Amino acid sequence: MLASDHAPHPRAAKDLPFPLAPSGVPGLQSTMPLMLARVARGDLGLSVLLQTACDRPARLLGQPMGRLSVGHRANVLVVDFRARTRLRGERLRSPCGWTPFEGAEVVFPTEHWRDGERIVEDGEYVGRPHGRVVRPEFAPGAVRTTTAS
Repeated sequence: MLASDHAPHPRAAKDLPFPLAPSGVPGLQSTMPLMLARVARGDLGLSVLLQTACDRPARLLGQPMGRLSVGHRANVLVVDFRARTRLRGERLRSPCGWTPFEGAEVVFPTEHWRDGERIVEDGEYVGRPHGRVVRPEFAPGAVRTTTAS
């Protein structure tokens, strides 16, 4: 299965000495574009990416998604493999503003449909949030404090 870490720690927190620095990197928004670029270069088969990123995780979790099939949720990405660009941390939606993959070649989906509703159009998010805050200290606008011991 393809999985990513998403730990959008501020640069200052990552610059702490190793034992004090939080683990992880911001990866949620960059994982699929990085893998799509590998498909575009011919380093990775599209079927392998679809199996590892979509089908296998859905099967493991027992969810009716991950593939185009009757009875499955309509989640679709539209991708133009000719539209390659370079990853820039400041352009990502992560609040930390950096990525360890700065400058890497990526292919961003141009459209994303979730449950039949368009949520990305021309590469921009146009959907409405569906999640819920489970840790209030990480809610948008929350004041975060870190303590090192």
